[in-house]
Amino acid sequence: APLLAAVGSARRLELALAVAPAADGAENVVRLTAAVDGSAHGTRWAGLLTAAGDARLPSAPPGSVAQIAFGRSVGALLRAPAEYLGSGEQLALQSFLSIADAIDGPQTSFTADLVGGLAEPWVLTVLGPVAGEGPHSPLVLPRFALSAGIADAEVETVLRRAAQVFAVIANGQRAQQRKLPFVVRNARTAHGRGLVAEPPVWRGPGLPPVEDALTPALLFGAGHAVLASTLDAAEAVLAALAQGRPAPGGGDHIRIDGGAVASALAANRGPLELGRMLDEGDSASEAARFVDIVLAVAAATARLELAIDYGDGATTLRLELERRR
Repeated sequence: APLLAAVGSARRLELALAVAPAADGAENVVRLTAAVDGSAHGTRWAGLLTAAGDARLPSAPPGSVAQIAFGRSVGALLRAPAEYLGSGEQLALQSFLSIADAIDGPQTSFTADLVGGLAEPWVLTVLGPVAGEGPHSPLVLPRFALSAGIADAEVETVLRRAAQVFAVIANGQRAQQRKLPFVVRNARTAHGRGLVAEPPVWRGPGLPPVEDALTPALLFGAGHAVLASTLDAAEAVLAALAQGRPAPGGGDHIRIDGGAVASALAANRGPLELGRMLDEGDSASEAARFVDIVLAVAAATARLELAIDYGDGATTLRLELERRR
């Protein structure tokens, strides 16, 4: 909505396309810049934007597929939903908040204490899948970690309590499906401490299910809270943050590593080809060729970055594509 508001109020658009040298001097970076003389500032959508500044991301941990940070204030949306949502959406949000507040406890507000205790914007880091040794599911999930700066030290207590309640709910659902529970324990790593939920040992029959590769973790360290699908993903993000990486500024930013994308897709080639055959009606050879093309394009892309800066008087979009030689 902030981007549409800026474009809707603009009267001038400037486009620039250039081939720029990479760090080693080779001309292999294509940069597209689009700027409009409109801004979301001064509109009702300005309240959803985080602090102004260049759209930046902290350095990615090794093995990262992508990093995403949107300069949006979740807290602002939750505090004043009538400003941004329709009546049906407001009712759905209120229903969610009533449950979330109950989970956090009678003396805790999800909006004020949990979301309000975290600095914005939040950063999503996607890391490549790790199959591990031994039998595993044919579908190997990427690992993800959602990180946020800690604005109020009390948020650690709130998040720990909420995580433990969610674990009880999830294990109750697993019991209804006649599955063994995840075991929740305290975790302490080189860069943080928190909680981790570990799956039961798989004893068959057949291959382990997809969730067998998950070790959901909530870690605190380096002034941040990290919620991740695996303990090693949380630790990798904390390790990068511990090195004093710059915090993200305002605006939106997406960074994708094409080679890491190709590796993640190659690890799941079988399920991807089967999906093409079931969803699109491809033959086995057609599905294989489609995946070959996707892998080739991804592998040829060293880096793809998209940044949107919401200035006071102008809005700028920058898209950079670096090819791999």
